[in-house]
Amino acid sequence: MTTPGCGRSTSGWSRRSRDCWTSTSVFTPATNTNALRRLNLAVGEGSETVAAWLDTSEWSLKLLEQSYKRAEPCLYRYHSPLHDYRADLTTDVFGLVVEYPGLWTRDG
Repeated sequence: MTTPGCGRSTSGWSRRSRDCWTSTSVFTPATNTNALRRLNLAVGEGSETVAAWLDTSEWSLKLLEQSYKRAEPCLYRYHSPLHDYRADLTTDVFGLVVEYPGLWTRDG
């Protein structure tokens, strides 16, 4: 959940600019959808951002650096350096992540 402007919302942190935080406590493509909507990247444009991530192995809040690059209208290249993880995320025409390869695919 994000809120307009800067500050903390009931579910995490948010700011209006591209350097803001997104909160994430569980795996869900919805957290990527929030970041993609906030970044509002044009095709060919990329950006780095930081998420507040709940590491459930230690029950501690950590910073999770992430980068996104919009490769096509409905395709984003995602990278999480902390986990050395990369994925091509597919969205629908509304910007909702519909495929997270190897982890999640929307049915229907």
